[in-house]
Amino acid sequence: MDQTLALEQAGRRYHLSIEFDTPVPSPELRDIEVDLSGVLPSSRRPPLPVIRFVPGQWKEGYT
Repeated sequence: MDQTLALEQAGRRYHLSIEFDTPVPSPELRDIEVDLSGVLPSSRRPPLPVIRFVPGQWKEGYT
């Protein structure tokens, strides 16, 4: 499935959902990382930083 999406409108908020074909990790893990630099390369921009997740308490209810 190849789709192109340009997020070009400055000041607009975009909500993207990415699904991974992998088991859901435990929310207690402290070393969950997502590296998108290989799938979103750009010669005009610096590489994307690694996204690191840390456990935390929910501040909103579950729905």
